[in-house]
Amino acid sequence: AERYGCRGGTFARGEAYYRFQASSRVIATATARDPLLYDVFAFEEPQAPVGCLAGGATSVTLWNVAPTQSPIVYSLDAPTASGPTALSLACTPLATTPLACAGTVTGRTGTTSALDGYSCAARGRGGAEAVFEFVNPTTQPLAFAVANAPQGSDLTIALFDRPFRPAAPTCTAGGGSVARLASAPPGDYLVVVDGPAGAVGVPFDLLTFCGPPTLDCTSAPRLACNTVVAGDTAGASSTT
Repeated sequence: AERYGCRGGTFARGEAYYRFQASSRVIATATARDPLLYDVFAFEEPQAPVGCLAGGATSVTLWNVAPTQSPIVYSLDAPTASGPTALSLACTPLATTPLACAGTVTGRTGTTSALDGYSCAARGRGGAEAVFEFVNPTTQPLAFAVANAPQGSDLTIALFDRPFRPAAPTCTAGGGSVARLASAPPGDYLVVVDGPAGAVGVPFDLLTFCGPPTLDCTSAPRLACNTVVAGDTAGASSTT
């Protein structure tokens, strides 16, 4: 192709095509191994090379690539260069069990990284990630929290809404061990647990909280002016 709908300019030289059929639902990032020459473009096979899903950069991330959809065709192209090409593809599978309100899921980050950073988080996240689905039934507050990860693992959460399309969804909250939305509309969300570069296979628990936080204080010790009251947080659980 000489022109692509997802990027301006003319690509007059020859291109190389690669074909990918997902075996499970994944987030897939294709990267040109020689980024000084080539840009990556992605299509669904029936539309290639006209209907461009995404592209015009040295890497392209597609969200929720499913085995039920048409194969993805990647094109490596350059405005003026031609020659040998190489394309790498990193995939992170979506967890098969969706998250549920008031639930806890025990998970582990993966072994490959398809996502290295997020618009809602300042820090780079080059480690392998784990990705979970959540279907929000109604407009309500939401919170997701990572717990029980090894000390120093520095796992963080990024929350994406309306993720079930190939183009990048919106990162609505994240950057720390807890991601919150004060009034989340109903619909589909992806919750990504990620870590720093080099972090793979890190175990964790992921907690889901729905609705306004509740706290029963009927048994709390009574305070009085000019006194000290002792307490103990051992065995307590956190509210969001």
